Amino acid sequence: MNKQTMYARMLMLMIVTNDVSAYVELIGAGATAPVGVYIPWMAAYRSLRAPFVDIRLSYSARGSGFGKRAITARTVHYAGSDSLLSEVDYQKNPGLQMFPSVALSVSRYFYLYGRFFCILFYAEFSGRHRKFRNLL
Repeated sequence: MNKQTMYARMLMLMIVTNDVSAYVELIGAGATAPVGVYIPWMAAYRSLRAPFVDIRLSYSARGSGFGKRAITARTVHYAGSDSLLSEVDYQKNPGLQMFPSVALSVSRYFYLYGRFFCILFYAEFSGRHRKFRNLL
């Protein structure tokens, strides 16, 4: 068998055995509050990338603590949380980085004596601000 025939057979074998339906899958979990923003973002990103790659994004909104545990256990690719990782988590996982992706206010609405009230709360990642009025 000459070299050309051998290379042609190897190429055919690679083409036949290659999975042509390959896709990229990114799995996330964490905070429930931003899921209303994440879902449309994922759909928009999928449609934007569709001509180039089959990308499958998922996010399980099961709470901030769950997301932090999942990302440090390396069972997800990304996680959402409203609190920082501890220094111990950063030391154990030096490649992890946190950055804000969504800014939401936490508010409570209620009626009292026939009047409508709204109280806004705000918690910054640094932990310095606990109430909205502290930002004014």
